[in-house]
Amino acid sequence: MAEDGYRLDQRSNQTVQSHIAATILAGERRFDVRIAYIANFQGPGLIADRRIRRNAAFAGSQKIRTIAEVLESLGHDVVIFSAGAPAERTCRYYPPRSETIPGCSRGIVEYPAAIDFPVLSDVVAAHGLRTLIKREAEKHKFDLIVVYNSWFPEVLAAKAIFRTCGIPLLLEYEDGVSRDGSGRRTWKGRVMERGLAWLAPNINGLIGVSPGLLAQVNCPHKLLLRGVLGHDLEVLRTQGTAKAGAIRRVLYTGSISQAKGVNALCRAWVAAEIANCELHVVGDGAALPDLRRTFGTRAVFHGRVPRGTLIDLMATATVFVNPHRSAEVVRGSIFPFKVIEYLGAGCPVISTPLGEVEQEIADGISLCEQDTSESIAQALKEVFSQLDQCQKRVRKAQDYVWKEYSVQAVTRKIQALLREVL
Repeated sequence: MAEDGYRLDQRSNQTVQSHIAATILAGERRFDVRIAYIANFQGPGLIADRRIRRNAAFAGSQKIRTIAEVLESLGHDVVIFSAGAPAERTCRYYPPRSETIPGCSRGIVEYPAAIDFPVLSDVVAAHGLRTLIKREAEKHKFDLIVVYNSWFPEVLAAKAIFRTCGIPLLLEYEDGVSRDGSGRRTWKGRVMERGLAWLAPNINGLIGVSPGLLAQVNCPHKLLLRGVLGHDLEVLRTQGTAKAGAIRRVLYTGSISQAKGVNALCRAWVAAEIANCELHVVGDGAALPDLRRTFGTRAVFHGRVPRGTLIDLMATATVFVNPHRSAEVVRGSIFPFKVIEYLGAGCPVISTPLGEVEQEIADGISLCEQDTSESIAQALKEVFSQLDQCQKRVRKAQDYVWKEYSVQAVTRKIQALLREVL
């Protein structure tokens, strides 16, 4: 029954996408291209098969999926090539596999073989991606490469297909984190910087989540895209979230790791002592078992849930929280996609410092002075003491993010960028 409901929602989304695309393309010269989308995407089949938990990429996969839907709705053929490398350290071998991109009728995801062992997994993934892409390019030529971030398996795969086909390359730049919490450069940051430098001469277009990331690459065609609000969030826009009289809820959604600041949020929640209110944490990750042991009686930990269940939980929220450790956010190296979804749902948002953002977005957010539990606790107290005013302020931010980051708006922007790049 649940599966039939999912298929029905999928067909409904495809119908809406097709209608949007037809409206946008009316009167334009149509062009269809075959796109190699190289990204660390994790489909439901992969997550179940490889038992991915520690490196779960919830927001990234959701955004990649939505953009793949947008590209397909515009008539383009999309093949996602994903390393799909788990990080559970089980030392298990996983054979290659593929699955349909959720929400798409034609698009598929190709995953190479994987070995679940630190560092070795990335080396095996890099070789596997190169092999997969070369094989697919020989069968049917690609017209465009889209690369998600600059981690070396994706960079090596992109360079391989570029050498083979010599086609335009578009970088979707989401994560430029190069330093740890104390400000020191990390080995992973050095690898990503080297990957970006290696790709840079071949980049024809750039999509970035912050002005800071856009400024790092010298290319003629750029697009600021902080997120994409999928059709499934429309219900929150039209029906609103928690109703008056219901128990109030503070909600966090996303990966559970030290960098995401969930531990600081839980400590802040205990210190704030908000009456008649619950803290709900949705997501999975390496830090979840410890958080459950420490705060299990003070917060509700849902773990990983299906997207539909997540939307239902968001509909019960009174306030959303983004407690991300903020050093790299302020430097413009990343921008949490969840902030756009939170604002799109129309609830007040509490966030640690975000760096440079549009004023329309800033107006809907109550910013903590620092990314500490003390600062988050103070922000919680202030928001709940003036909840009516915060709810009024967020309405303008909600209108703005739907205008800029709805599927229809993003479809127009991506189509315009592709015409420039191609």
